[in-house]
Amino acid sequence: MKLAVVLAVLAVAGCATAVDPETSTADQSAVVPTGLPATNTTCQWVVDKPCYGLNNDANNIWPTGMGITSTYVLVRSGPTQASGRLQTWLAFVVWNDAVVGRIFRLNAGTTDAVNFNSVLANTLAVRSFNLPDTSAGSSGATSGGPSPPPHPNVEGPIVFDTGYLTTVAGDAAVIRRVTADFLATKSPAID
Repeated sequence: MKLAVVLAVLAVAGCATAVDPETSTADQSAVVPTGLPATNTTCQWVVDKPCYGLNNDANNIWPTGMGITSTYVLVRSGPTQASGRLQTWLAFVVWNDAVVGRIFRLNAGTTDAVNFNSVLANTLAVRSFNLPDTSAGSSGATSGGPSPPPHPNVEGPIVFDTGYLTTVAGDAAVIRRVTADFLATKSPAID
């Protein structure tokens, strides 16, 4: 039995695809037990440019054919660029409550950020058939609210440690479970 499990993990690991080094410095060779590739490095979301070897579209946020059954995107303010003149946001894409599969960096107030928000909304609607489902969602926003807290200026890709990314994936799983619990709770007033 143990041999079968080891062989299955090796087979899945052998199917992991490499990333085009021109589009990201992320180590996509890391494969978690779910068989999904993980990343620890940001990639700048730019319309019509690839990240992680894929075009920045729905299939980069929620790839098909990989066994992804849930996607949650957690968005938070990020460090500035351009010597502190350009505010950024970070979008952590968590697949199957287990792995941070993508970390997109967005420049606030740009058409690229607007495009990301539109692609994200449409992707979650299409992949979940626009039903009141708990398989997809997002938390945080790239617009509105008070000014983000000050951050250091960081040019280029950002690399996150495993502990931080484990917390991000766990938080996304909690959000999904709480959402499912909320939707399953019946009220005599409305149900």
